[in-house]
Amino acid sequence: MEARLKPIYVKVCRRVISFVSEYPKEVVEELSSYSVPGAFWMPAYHRFHKVRKLVNGEYREVAERVWDGKKHLLNQTNDTLPAGLFKALVVPELKKLGYKILYEKKSLPVPVSQEVLTRTRKTLTDAFPETRPFQVDAVLAMLKSLHQGGLVTAATGSGKTYVAGMFFFSLGANIKCLFVVDELTLLHQAQKELEKVAGEPVGIVGEGLFQPERITVATIQTLWKSQSTKKFKDWFESIRIVVIDEIHVQMNRRNFGIVTKVNAQAVYGLTATLQLKKKDVRVRAHALTGPVLYEYGLAQGVAEKFLTQPIVVMVEYQGLKDKPGERFQFAYQRQITHCTSRNQLLEDIARSCLDNQRRVIVLVSYVRHLKFMFRRLKNKAPQLVYGGKKSVERILIQKDFEKGLVKLIITNVVFEKGINIKVADTGINGAAESSRNKSQQKIGRLVRLSEGKEYALYVDIYDKGNRYQKNAEQRIRAYKELKIPILVVDEESIGPDWFKTIDQKIRKVLKIKS
Repeated sequence: MEARLKPIYVKVCRRVISFVSEYPKEVVEELSSYSVPGAFWMPAYHRFHKVRKLVNGEYREVAERVWDGKKHLLNQTNDTLPAGLFKALVVPELKKLGYKILYEKKSLPVPVSQEVLTRTRKTLTDAFPETRPFQVDAVLAMLKSLHQGGLVTAATGSGKTYVAGMFFFSLGANIKCLFVVDELTLLHQAQKELEKVAGEPVGIVGEGLFQPERITVATIQTLWKSQSTKKFKDWFESIRIVVIDEIHVQMNRRNFGIVTKVNAQAVYGLTATLQLKKKDVRVRAHALTGPVLYEYGLAQGVAEKFLTQPIVVMVEYQGLKDKPGERFQFAYQRQITHCTSRNQLLEDIARSCLDNQRRVIVLVSYVRHLKFMFRRLKNKAPQLVYGGKKSVERILIQKDFEKGLVKLIITNVVFEKGINIKVADTGINGAAESSRNKSQQKIGRLVRLSEGKEYALYVDIYDKGNRYQKNAEQRIRAYKELKIPILVVDEESIGPDWFKTIDQKIRKVLKIKS
């Protein structure tokens, strides 16, 4: 027990910590490594080499994997570890084991004083009178961790970009900031909103443009491609604050490489649905940014009347039977994309909602399915939003939807990431994905407040009797995690007057007066 109480000395250098005394390497290694998803299918995992090992008291030559299928973030050569990961995951576990963590005092960053935080709260409240208290609290939480960064998890529609804008505003005119997105539509959307909040020009690095300002929005793709150019390097080295938007879709090798090259003092991640229960997600997120700094859930946003109350209607559909040995791609095409009866169900639901003046978004997974639904609903003047459309076109469609010139959008995965359409009040999910993360993202796009929007309706197809039933059950669990009311109806109930019937049930469940 005495050995466990032996202090562990560490030194902090920017966003990395170094162990300067003995420490339990096996424990730290276990906490700071994770199994790479899909490692079994990677060629590197199936390579072996011969090594001499002690087996039953004798040294023998044995075959051993070259790579164990894990990502190891502890650098055992120089005993270093990402500071965010150390603080979020390693320190709590070491303390449970009885270790004391002692920091080299000279290496510790100077914390932001309470006086500065109090003054900043007043400044933000005065400068942004319409802001919500939780948004100010999120900014202050980010300021407290100005030496390192961390995660801000807030419900979709709660104004994460707005929070980032206030945070940049609070830092003053000399600190260069970078806001990273992973999609061109979000590039322009974020630039516009940040300019409005921060009250200054916001630069762009993306879509062939290199126009940096104190605050700059960039796509991760452009950052990756441009990293070797001199003008990029000079600008990149001057950045002190990085905020990664929608970090749940940006935690890949490319991001790790870019973020570690920037000379930033703090990196923050914004997300609504980061699944920190999964070890690979948890370790990567904390290593890239730091611990969770602030949380604001969907239920809290609805209770405080900052978000629209959502409700899910699961439509039970008896799907086509599985065929033994059928590959996923062919099965999905037969049972989902090309399935006439299932597509008819989606069409009928969409028509009933549109006939009752709802603003509808139909969601599918693949472009082929998207175009099938377009032909079915052609007389309802739908607009397509997908990767094949230029970002300028997508932005114009969103604006027309907000103005009421467009009542129906058919889209795919681009709807999952940060698209801001306040007036959208109905989503119809025609995909059959199992991802709880994507499900929460999709429904989150509907909950922004808008005049006349009493509730956000999300209709999901509950496939039964085949492989997609488990996927539907996964999505139901995702909705329950967000504490969203769920109604289950039979496919036989779908018809021209379906929306009027379901509207009455919804109003009764949500206690909305007609």
